[in-house]
Amino acid sequence: MIVALVRTPSERMSLRAAAGDTFIQFCDNADSTVSALSATNVVAVVLEIQGDSGADLDLVQRAIALRVETIPLLIRFDLRRDVIRKVLEYDGSALDTRFSLRGRDVLSQCMARLLASTESDAAHRAIFSRVVGHVRREVLDIVACAAIVGDRRAKVTQLATLCQRSGRNVEERLADVGLMGPKRLLMRVLAIHTHWRVSHLGWSAKRAAAAAAYDGAGALSRCIERTTGLTLVELCRTRSIDDELDRLVLDLT
Repeated sequence: MIVALVRTPSERMSLRAAAGDTFIQFCDNADSTVSALSATNVVAVVLEIQGDSGADLDLVQRAIALRVETIPLLIRFDLRRDVIRKVLEYDGSALDTRFSLRGRDVLSQCMARLLASTESDAAHRAIFSRVVGHVRREVLDIVACAAIVGDRRAKVTQLATLCQRSGRNVEERLADVGLMGPKRLLMRVLAIHTHWRVSHLGWSAKRAAAAAAYDGAGALSRCIERTTGLTLVELCRTRSIDDELDRLVLDLT
């Protein structure tokens, strides 16, 4: 059973389409969600954050933490700054968090990936908890968005649109606080996501390139080399994922 605190009708339809034969218990509030989580046959939770507070997240994550077995939580949200802070606050826990960014991700596809795998195919949680929480308030939405959309090839215009800014404004915001430009930021994040897929999940370079929306492993490796100074093979062999996260933290603070 999937427990879903999802109120938007179109989002509920998307979940039904992706769930197949898996039963979905739709809930209307956090209290009923917590009650549903007491069942032993729950395999996943979907939480749609609406409004500016994200207050439902506190109750839901505490209920998940009380369970004996670990179940993934898929958070559907947008880039309001206070919602991002709430997600960051939650993501300091060791729970299995997946992200679905409204305006970029198709919820049914996110749900299908969640059901198909016991482990996230990207390093979103690690980047959020280790990197995004340290950046300055002025660019929090930009870096948070890059952490998510950077799991595959993305343009600066896409990043800007999701942040509800112009491309020039994104460039200026990052420059004003002395940070790297958005294109380089996206590639640094993509390098970490790719490292995760190859080193942590054991994917082939070809499969990682396909997930990153590149034509082949060579093309992806060349882009990573231009950004990090190392080919994909060298990166995975000589630096750990933690090393790359620490380097990114230093460059963003």
